[in-house]
Amino acid sequence: MIKKIFLTLSILILSYFLISNIFIGIKTIPTEGDSVAYHIPTAKNILRGEILKPDSYLAYYPSIGEILLAIFILLKISLNLFNVLAAICLFISCFFLAKKYNLSKENSFFFAFSITTLNVVLRWLNAQIIDIWLAVFYVCSLLAILNLSKKWQSFLILGIFLGLLLGTKYSAPLFVFILVILFWNKIKSNLNFSNFLVGSFPSLILGLSWYIRNLILVDNPFYPQPFLIFKGYKPWDLLNIHIYQILLLKPTFFLNAIISEISFWSILIFLISLVFSLNYIGRDSSLTLRMTEKFKIIFNNSLFKSLLFLFILNFLGFLVLPTIFRYSNVVSSFRYSLPVFIPGILLIFIIFQKLKKENYLYFLSIVNALVILIPPYRPKITIFIFLITIIIFTIINKLRFLLSRTI
Repeated sequence: MIKKIFLTLSILILSYFLISNIFIGIKTIPTEGDSVAYHIPTAKNILRGEILKPDSYLAYYPSIGEILLAIFILLKISLNLFNVLAAICLFISCFFLAKKYNLSKENSFFFAFSITTLNVVLRWLNAQIIDIWLAVFYVCSLLAILNLSKKWQSFLILGIFLGLLLGTKYSAPLFVFILVILFWNKIKSNLNFSNFLVGSFPSLILGLSWYIRNLILVDNPFYPQPFLIFKGYKPWDLLNIHIYQILLLKPTFFLNAIISEISFWSILIFLISLVFSLNYIGRDSSLTLRMTEKFKIIFNNSLFKSLLFLFILNFLGFLVLPTIFRYSNVVSSFRYSLPVFIPGILLIFIIFQKLKKENYLYFLSIVNALVILIPPYRPKITIFIFLITIIIFTIINKLRFLLSRTI
């Protein structure tokens, strides 16, 4: 009964977000800064057939997202619907990813709901930034790896999604590298020469071609960014400041931003990572924490471990991405973190399903969405409700235990 109530509420909330943003998208024109300055002009440049003749230093960025945007322009679809479609695709891909990790239909739905209603997603629904599409291609790439077989078709699908991912943004090669390293054994066990060729071709055409173009035109595959021996466009040298510097030098900026964009999920994920790390590092020492048999089974599962390492490595990768020492820019930088927190939040759902405590997550994810839905947005309210919920449920479980012993 409670599960049905939560499911109904989540469908209503998700429908409201999508319908309202579709209406806003149809009635409004693009205004977001990066969209107007970079994404839309690049899409128009592509429509003019000038992919090999970028008309500004910003047009040298990989432009798969802008090709999609160009299709919107060509079909005369409101550009403010660009990321609404991305959010729908993100929901669908996250649902199938959760199913692949053996979550039930209800838990898969709520996982997809939780990702799609993160503030880091919702705030960009009527803009043309391409980070939500990058998240879609990332999830699909992970799914393609998990579904990999010796059939050439599976390598073709993997090559397409890795190509789309590489061709979306300069942060993508980092996330692709981590994916390939972590799942190399899976890839290698199904790899042969013909499969390599089949997978490489779409990756080259859709993804690596942008970097090759830049290397030929301006001697820097990552132009306008400087990188290692490659010189960039000096006024656009954004790599002088990294997100880890914000964490070290402006920790309140970082903490406020992560709570604003990721909410209580960030606390749960880092607690899980800490528990796992202490047990992994100090297996036979005093560092090792006592865990129930259920937790041991979960933490020793190879699929769970790979997902946890994926989160940890992606988070470390996220920390080296560029930002600016301004709070609004730090918050904006968290849109790069979707490949980090998608596997992280999936970890939470896997654990809670094993413990049969999914209702807690249902309740908290709905609360998080409602806090965003009802203005003004006060993200710390969600953290407060999260802590109160933990206390209440702990007391209830304690009382149940005591009652069961006395009866």
